[in-house]
Amino acid sequence: MIKKHFFKNILFISLSLLMVTSAFETWGMDSKRPDESEERHQTLKKPRLMVAVAAERSPGHSDKEDSPSLRIPLPDFADPTRDTAFKHLLSVSLDGHDSSIASSFLNAFVPDFQKDPIEELYEQPLALPALAHRSEKSTFMDFHVRTKSGAHIIIEMQVRRHVYFDERALFYAASVFSRQLSEKELEQPTWYKGLMPIYAVQILGYDSNRARGIKEEEVEDTLLTRIKDHPMHPDQFIKHFKMTDQQSGQTIDHLQMIQIELPRAKKPLFPPSNTFTEQDWWLSLFKHATEYKSADLEGMASQGLMIPDVINKALDRLRLSKWVPELVHAYEKETVDFDEYATMFATERAEGRAEGENIKALKTARKMIKKKMHIETIIEFTELTRDKIEQLIKEEETREDK
Repeated sequence: MIKKHFFKNILFISLSLLMVTSAFETWGMDSKRPDESEERHQTLKKPRLMVAVAAERSPGHSDKEDSPSLRIPLPDFADPTRDTAFKHLLSVSLDGHDSSIASSFLNAFVPDFQKDPIEELYEQPLALPALAHRSEKSTFMDFHVRTKSGAHIIIEMQVRRHVYFDERALFYAASVFSRQLSEKELEQPTWYKGLMPIYAVQILGYDSNRARGIKEEEVEDTLLTRIKDHPMHPDQFIKHFKMTDQQSGQTIDHLQMIQIELPRAKKPLFPPSNTFTEQDWWLSLFKHATEYKSADLEGMASQGLMIPDVINKALDRLRLSKWVPELVHAYEKETVDFDEYATMFATERAEGRAEGENIKALKTARKMIKKKMHIETIIEFTELTRDKIEQLIKEEETREDK
């Protein structure tokens, strides 16, 4: 009995000491370090947006699935020229299959749709062009959609230029045109009645008038030949290709390619104005999305700025605080990779080393391969051919095996 009371007293004293110690620590934090306490309070009130944002969880999401943060500050709105943001922005499968954002974008830039606006879009499989395997995903197209009337549209964001880009874009568009009918439809006597127009739309992050050439061992940079005698006009930022007879002016509209060169859109596009057309709003988003601030938008609205409903929807798609962590992490990694290697490659070019442009590109490619970066990213930054990159990857794998 004495032992029992003894242990009870010891337990009581220990708990009492623990409570007193905790109280002193709390008092010390609140009274002796007011700055730190206030800092913590402000942090809770205004969390900084990093990768680990307070995001809406997707169905079936688990915290265990969150990718580790790279810990770089992010803007309120994502840059839509980044692959992750671009696909998230224009997706027609989100928000209950809402196609109004993609429709607005296409209506603003494709002349045919300005006359006869698209009301509904339907996502199509990406791998319509001729690929090695039917199940293989095309790495060229970001989107393939179809209008209610049956026209096909393939959309691509291309930040850096590749040699033979226009020819490759035309190949993919022509592939979609030639393979749009099923075998059953082709068996019909009047199969050709089912052929619908194909629109290839490319948003480009470069000015083709300023192209200085891409060196490849056996390939001519055909863009230089095209712009030599036919440069774009100073105020032109959209190119529209379709088959046109050079004498009569007759056109065949079933295969068209529209290219939007963002750097050539010189009109002031930020801050936004009530004079903006639908096209101006889209150019403003593509060029200045990261400069938009949530608080500023509220102020603009209170001052009478009329932001179209579809642009508000687009901004909401780009609002990083609403993205799930995995998506934010993918976007952040793209941003880090893009900034790091664009700077590195530009620096190496500026230094004018004796080994020449091709050797610099090889050095950059090897660095990127060692970091296990995606082959498309390596091609984009180094402008080397896919075959060359794959060869370098094999060489690196052989070194690792040794």
